Amino acid sequence: MFGYVNIHKDELKVKEYNMFKAYYCGLCFALKENFGNIPRLTLSYDVTFLCLLLSSLFDETEKISPKKCISNPLKSRPVCVNNEIFDYCSAINVILTHYKLKDDLADGFSVKSFFLSPLFLASSKKAKKLYEDIFSSIGDKLEALSELEGSKCGDIDKVSDVFAGLLGEIFSYFDGLSSDTKRILQNIGYSLGRFIYILDAYDDLDEDKKKNRYNPFIFSACHITPRELKQSLMYTLSDISLSYELLDIKKNKNILDNIIYMGLTDSLDKVFSKKQKENND
Repeated sequence: MFGYVNIHKDELKVKEYNMFKAYYCGLCFALKENFGNIPRLTLSYDVTFLCLLLSSLFDETEKISPKKCISNPLKSRPVCVNNEIFDYCSAINVILTHYKLKDDLADGFSVKSFFLSPLFLASSKKAKKLYEDIFSSIGDKLEALSELEGSKCGDIDKVSDVFAGLLGEIFSYFDGLSSDTKRILQNIGYSLGRFIYILDAYDDLDEDKKKNRYNPFIFSACHITPRELKQSLMYTLSDISLSYELLDIKKNKNILDNIIYMGLTDSLDKVFSKKQKENND
C-alpha cells in the first residue's frame, strides 16, 4: 500500500524469511477466502507487518500448511493458516485500497483506478459490513486529510497528524488485547503513520511539482533542510522503537526487530540517497 515498511533480507535467517513469506502468503489466501481474487493484487508488506505484529502478541503457534499459488502453481509453499488476525488484516487491506482508489479518481483520471474500482465494489461492501466502525473512521480521517490537502495546508505536522491518527487506530482496533497493549500499539501506529506520510511526501515532491499536485512541502512556510528533515524522521523511528520495546513479544521477535530497526531505516536512507542524487545531477 505504501511501500516503506520492508524487511532487511540480508540480516534474516532463512527460516525467518520463510516465516515472513508464510505470513504474506497467508494474508494473500485470507484475501481470497474473504474477498475474492482481485484484492490479492493489492497486498503489501505494510499490512503483512501489522499481521505479524498483532500475531506476535499471542501465544498460539502458527499453523503452517503447504499450498500452491497461482503465481507458482507447480510448487507448494508454506502458508500461515487463516485466523481472526488474518481476517482483520485482510479487511484492512481492502478498506485502505477502497479509499485509495476513491482518492485516485477524485485527484484525476487514473486508468488503473477506473478499472479496479468496480471490481472492488463487492469486497468494499463486505469489509464495511464486517468492520463498519473502522471503515467509517478511516473514511472520516481521510476526508479530514483531503480537506487539509484541498486547502493547500503547508503545516506538515498538522497534515501528517491526521494520517498518523488513522494508522494509530488501525493498529489498536483489534479485539482481545489489554488496554495497555492497545495504547502501545496506537503509539506505534501513530509514529509509523507520521513517518510514512512525511517520507512519502518528500519522496514525491519533485513529481508533485511537475504534475501540479498537492504536497505539504510545496506550501510549507518552514524551509526545513534535508538534514533536518531526516533527523526529525529518525526521532520518529526512535518513538516507534521505544513503544515497540514495551510490548510483550511472544514470537517472531527477530523478524519484527529486523523491520523496525533495519527495514524502516533502509527505506529512509534510500529515499534521501535518491533525492541527493537527483539534486546533484
